[in-house]
Amino acid sequence: MLAQPYHVVIPDNAGIGATRALPAPLSIDAMARQTSALISTLGLQQPDVLGWSMGSMIAQVLTVMHPTRCAAWSCARAGQATARPSGLPRQR
Repeated sequence: MLAQPYHVVIPDNAGIGATRALPAPLSIDAMARQTSALISTLGLQQPDVLGWSMGSMIAQVLTVMHPTRCAAWSCARAGQATARPSGLPRQR
């Protein structure tokens, strides 16, 4: 039902499912960067992103790192991405 009118992409995160782990330590930041790269590789302009469980933390970090990358994002069964994405300045 979700696939209409959307084109649905369901990636495996690094080290989960049928994919290999990243050579560096696995982190939400790294998975958000991979998701951003996947969006670029697929030629998606500004997709709507739905994160489920750990994917919700990835979606949160993705939208903080790349605020114009996604048209909209939603989180389901979400945990809070409490760590500030690496490289972002601390806001006061």
